[in-house]
Amino acid sequence: MYRTFLAAVILAGSFALALSLMDLSAQPVALEWLMLVALTGVSGWATLRLRAIPASFSISDTFTIAAALLFGPAAGAVTVAVDALVMSLRLAAGGRQPAPVRVLFNVTVPALTMWIAAQVFFASADVGPLAHAPGTIRRVLAPLGLFALLYFVLNTGLVATAVALERRANVVSIWRNHFAPLWLTYFGGASLAAVFVLMAVAQVIDLSALMLVLPLVVVLHLAYRAALDRANERLEHLARIASYATALRATGDGVLIVGRDHRTTFLNAAGERLTGWTEPQAIGRHVSQVLQTQDPASGHTRDPLAADEGTLHDYLLGDRAGSQRPIEVMQASIRDDSGGISGAILTFRDVSERLAASAEREALLQREQRARLAADAASRLKDEFLTTLSHELRTPATSILGWLRVLRTGRIEAANVESALEALERSAKAQAALIEDLLDVSRIVSGTLRLAFQTSSVPDLLGAAIAVLRPGANAKGVSVAVNAADSIPSVQADPARLQQVFGNLLSNAIKFSDRGAAVDVRIAVDPHSVIVEIRDTGRGIDAAVLPFVFDTFRQADGSSTRSHGGLGLGLSIVRHIVDAHGGTVAASSPGAGQGACFSVRLPIASACERLDAGGDDPSVTPDDGVEQKRE
Repeated sequence: MYRTFLAAVILAGSFALALSLMDLSAQPVALEWLMLVALTGVSGWATLRLRAIPASFSISDTFTIAAALLFGPAAGAVTVAVDALVMSLRLAAGGRQPAPVRVLFNVTVPALTMWIAAQVFFASADVGPLAHAPGTIRRVLAPLGLFALLYFVLNTGLVATAVALERRANVVSIWRNHFAPLWLTYFGGASLAAVFVLMAVAQVIDLSALMLVLPLVVVLHLAYRAALDRANERLEHLARIASYATALRATGDGVLIVGRDHRTTFLNAAGERLTGWTEPQAIGRHVSQVLQTQDPASGHTRDPLAADEGTLHDYLLGDRAGSQRPIEVMQASIRDDSGGISGAILTFRDVSERLAASAEREALLQREQRARLAADAASRLKDEFLTTLSHELRTPATSILGWLRVLRTGRIEAANVESALEALERSAKAQAALIEDLLDVSRIVSGTLRLAFQTSSVPDLLGAAIAVLRPGANAKGVSVAVNAADSIPSVQADPARLQQVFGNLLSNAIKFSDRGAAVDVRIAVDPHSVIVEIRDTGRGIDAAVLPFVFDTFRQADGSSTRSHGGLGLGLSIVRHIVDAHGGTVAASSPGAGQGACFSVRLPIASACERLDAGGDDPSVTPDDGVEQKRE
């Protein structure tokens, strides 16, 4: 249907054009008509596009209509066909390449409708071409209106029908939405042409003079088109500026624009929140008043406009209320058409959250590094402890196996058997002590170390520990002196474990004292505690090691420990047992080679709230993981 309609219209229009060309060739060509054709081509190329109106306007319609009314339907059909060809060339020059069928349709439709409308005009006016038989204004006035209406309806109606058939849409809807607004173009051109034609009919101006006036219309048209193009460019520029301003107001970053004099001309909502100034308050003020920036390191005032363009810089921003926040600022110059700087735009944002997150990441990294170092140190200490453990267990085991082999041979003299048995006993006791320390550490770690509390005498337990260690001290020539207060109150304690505490501390004091040295033990009392201090004049504790002497495995790393034997677990066990008794233990030393002092503080029984009124064997698990048994 669409192709059939196109073919029918093209055929009818071609027929009208052919008749028109034959008619024109049969008579002399008027120079005035040729001028109208030329003016049609010039004005048809310079079409006006009106903003906010879905139509273009060209005074070429004035010349095509004038050609039809002055020189007849044939002249009008050929002239409007030239106008259509110029329009097709203009579209092709603009990058749009219409199909040949569309070009032929666009040429034949106005030619056909112009020819029909002109025939109706001359038939209804009953005059010849107005250039030769002008008639009167009364006779041509009403036919002029009919001509314009018929030309508009036929031309737009045929094109709308073709579009509707191509899109399979309603013809009336297509015409109303897309072609009805074109009445301005048609009736505007017809009105202007009618003015010139009526002037000729009324003999106000003759045809030759009219042909001199019409080029002035084209000049005015071109001048108006140039002015309209400049106005459109200006409007587009203002629209872009308005869109930029809208975008700047909507952005989450603060934006401040200054002119050549560095006075504020624009401040968006984000900038208002950061600076404390509203835009009306900020406009006209110097940028240093609105954007009060300081160097974060020195606190000196810094002008962000003096910074490198296009680079982020960190500042402290002071708002109107006097508070400060860290921001980052970037400035860019605004340049005019000549390339000169006409102002600057400053974009800035609050970076408090970013800096806080960065500081938190740095702190987490440092904590992770410290934890890794601690884990590495703990792993190294455990490795060293295992090395020491294997050595300490192997030494008594080797002695035991050696003496057993000697005894099994039977070659030992009877007088030496007793010495061998004593050596076996010492080695077995040493190995048993090592194993017991390991078991104690295992119980402490697993929380299964049990304590049987009862009322105990600190001097008695301390005397028992000294009695056990005295043979070894005498053998080394180390004296142990006890200095006790007159009245020592009792404590709630596990006697065996508390004696183990005193034994470990005394053993260390004796072990690390030189031959002939003295170990002083002092028992004191304060309102809430019994205090036992064990002081020696031995090798002392280095200041770097002192904070860690009670750590598990820590003493295993040291030449002193290895040279004097033992696993270095004693002080760790002491701390856990004392903690389980509700007491504290502390170590002090002036430094290496200047002796050491260990102080144990135990709560007095009357001040201790550990006793249960009637329980025989209640068990609790304190915070340090040592299970206690009260009696």
